[in-house]
Amino acid sequence: MLMKLSKVYETLSASEVFTYDMADENGIILPRYRRRITTLINSGLSDLYQRFSIKEGVIELKVTEDKQHYILSGDVLEVLRMITPEGKVYNLNSVTSQLTSSKGPYGNVSNNPSHSSLCHASYNELFFSHVPCPGVYRIVYKGDATHISLDGIDTIDPKTIEIPLPLTYLNALCYYVAAKVYNPAGAESVARSMFHEGNNWRSMYEDECNRLKANLAGAKSFNEVSNFTRGGWV
Repeated sequence: MLMKLSKVYETLSASEVFTYDMADENGIILPRYRRRITTLINSGLSDLYQRFSIKEGVIELKVTEDKQHYILSGDVLEVLRMITPEGKVYNLNSVTSQLTSSKGPYGNVSNNPSHSSLCHASYNELFFSHVPCPGVYRIVYKGDATHISLDGIDTIDPKTIEIPLPLTYLNALCYYVAAKVYNPAGAESVARSMFHEGNNWRSMYEDECNRLKANLAGAKSFNEVSNFTRGGWV
């Protein structure tokens, strides 16, 4: 379930983040501050999308024998895996930038050296060190966030604006915004008390991200065990 912009505003207003001049006596964010706060929300979305695989997309890449270097267009943050024309799946190891073979839901792996020699020079570049097998490859990637438009943000009803983020990440997003409110760019110029408060919110943000990662890892392990059990092995 995705969240509304109004939910983020309400959560921020209910916290001690906006106990000063950004909200009215009812805790509602004042229209003149919505552009700044929404800009920080967009920044938080980008950071969370970098940390987590919130959005995945697929690019169909036509590979030919006479071309070894390919640049991927679109909102690609990281290539996750490649599916060959034969249906073989290769997961990308972000540490070594090499494709390692594995079994997956799309089929079994291949030992073809032309596939295993694929690497990426940057987040959106793929390079075959050997002459590739021609065909249409499916590239599964981690996508970037779609930002909230700032046009008319101070007058539009925030209940009508949907944020492309599951509710699970609400606390993390609000902690990120709070940290940026207290520690803006050029934070060395702000009051020492605000700087320390910003660091506290940043610490809460990092803790929440670690908690989310642990929960996601636990859910993945549980699903793997459940699939193992359903397969009749236990």
